[in-house]
Amino acid sequence: QAKPESTRLSEEISDYLQCRSRGDCSRFGLPKVLQHHFSLQCRILNIQSLNLHGCRVDLSCLRKLYDGLKNQHWLKFLNLQNNIIKNVSCEIIGDILNQNRAIEDLNLSNNSISDRGLIVLLQKLKALTELQRLILSYNPLVKGGINFLSKQIARGFSIRWLDLSGNRCHIEDMKALFQALNCSVLHTLVLEDVQQSLGSMNLLGRSLTRNMCLKKLSLKGCNLNDGHAIKLAPGIAQN
Repeated sequence: QAKPESTRLSEEISDYLQCRSRGDCSRFGLPKVLQHHFSLQCRILNIQSLNLHGCRVDLSCLRKLYDGLKNQHWLKFLNLQNNIIKNVSCEIIGDILNQNRAIEDLNLSNNSISDRGLIVLLQKLKALTELQRLILSYNPLVKGGINFLSKQIARGFSIRWLDLSGNRCHIEDMKALFQALNCSVLHTLVLEDVQQSLGSMNLLGRSLTRNMCLKKLSLKGCNLNDGHAIKLAPGIAQN
């Protein structure tokens, strides 16, 4: 007797994930599973945490994901790290999240999202009040996107953990971000491998003297010299 469709699909995805954990993915392709089965699978399972790290997810896969999560409201964690996500995918990601407004943790690191894509995504995220953690590290963010994000933070955007590591952030964007710290609820800011100017460090130091929420600041790999440290030190000492 043939197995029910839901059982067969669950076994197929489980088999894929087990092989992936052993480093053997040659026989499987999750994008194919997503294309043909994922919309049904999401409706069958009460998914709260969805980890698609390194699964070659692209725009067509995201459309299927949207179909599967439509009118479902329990997704809290979504990891899309290290996929094939470009600016064109940001609108559908925003639509997915607006269908799941309980989302608390979103990881979009190691993709190809530039400033234009980030702005499109952030415009879709305005209604999300539960989002706590946003990881945008190692994307080609240069100028404009982080400035737009900073304005959202200054207006009360709910995120408490922000990771922008590995982006080539323009000095004006960094200044806007550090200025937004004055009235933000961020408790963790990760800026590893992001080069900083003396001017931005000076502004960061002043912001730290006013910000009572920030508990963790990571500047690993930023090559700070004595001048940077002098600008930053007063804020660290007072905080």
